[in-house]
Amino acid sequence: MNDTQQKALLAVLVRHLSVNPGIAQVELFVGSLALEMPVFHRPLDTARWILDRALAQPGPTLLIHIVRLLDNGDAALASLVELADGLAADPEIWRSITPLGQIDWSTAGDPLEVRDGRPFIDRDAFRSRLPRLGRLDSPGCTVVKGDSGHGKSYLHEFLRQLADQWGQGTSRLLRVGYSACPSSNRSGLTAEMVAYDLAPDLQTEFARRPRKHEDPHRYARNLVSWLTDYTPPGPLPALVILDGFDAGDDDRVPEDVYTFIEGLVAAVQKDQEVKARMRLVLLGYDLGRLESRELEFATEVLEWVDAAAIAGWFRKRYPDEPEYRYTDTADEIHRQLPDDSMRMRHLCNLVRAVGQGFEGP
Repeated sequence: MNDTQQKALLAVLVRHLSVNPGIAQVELFVGSLALEMPVFHRPLDTARWILDRALAQPGPTLLIHIVRLLDNGDAALASLVELADGLAADPEIWRSITPLGQIDWSTAGDPLEVRDGRPFIDRDAFRSRLPRLGRLDSPGCTVVKGDSGHGKSYLHEFLRQLADQWGQGTSRLLRVGYSACPSSNRSGLTAEMVAYDLAPDLQTEFARRPRKHEDPHRYARNLVSWLTDYTPPGPLPALVILDGFDAGDDDRVPEDVYTFIEGLVAAVQKDQEVKARMRLVLLGYDLGRLESRELEFATEVLEWVDAAAIAGWFRKRYPDEPEYRYTDTADEIHRQLPDDSMRMRHLCNLVRAVGQGFEGP
């Protein structure tokens, strides 16, 4: 299905929906899937949700049903009616027209490496918390805890790779916005800087950004409203990743930055439409701050990557080898790893170097 066809279908869908479409009306299009629909305030967002659910199905039955339901001889739908007829006659066409139907949404299908070829090992518990089609009940906010060297920031590299695997360009299904707390001069950081880090990759409408306000906390809250109101919905909620904002008191992060971050957490918690648009991943944060403000979050604690996880990675990456090769290789690598902040870097280098032996001459 090309962009023109999608826009035509969305336009006709919007015309058929009431101003505040409820579950009963949406059920006409997607059946019992309507029970999973978040609360939307605009018919266009509801229409996008309906189309996304249809394109996420393993077969074309639901899309055919929607096109047939909307078909009233409107010329704008002519090519879609033709497409539906073709899909009904040959359902195998489906895999060639929808990127959603071609993706393995299970954790088993996740990438084993990040963009530059470094291995991504283990972290099954964290990956199971991510929103995936068919599993959109993930936490609105996940706080990842772990000492330096456990790989918190490396999770960002993995999420970028996962987003690439799930579609690129106009077919991107997962948007990832990222902002990291600087290692020095934290006191010069502002909420605006963090928001502007996030907005481009979230595809937030930049023209809608708020005017600056003399009160930094008021401005921070306005920036929250901008991101939550003008980040478009998609097949998957966008991921907002905030890295290292648990800095110590020696070079303190300004309070308006915390107002911004905690405002995002509150918005995702309180508004189901915002939660449908985005989820938060805090790579390090003061849990006491969140708890004192009665903000909800899930916690994921990263432990050292052990020998069993290393062996499991080699088993997936290089299948059909004798079992002793996996365990012996993992034990050899594990014995050489330091218990300090350089551990993850050393692990990646060793796995890549030793992996050359599995690839042959």
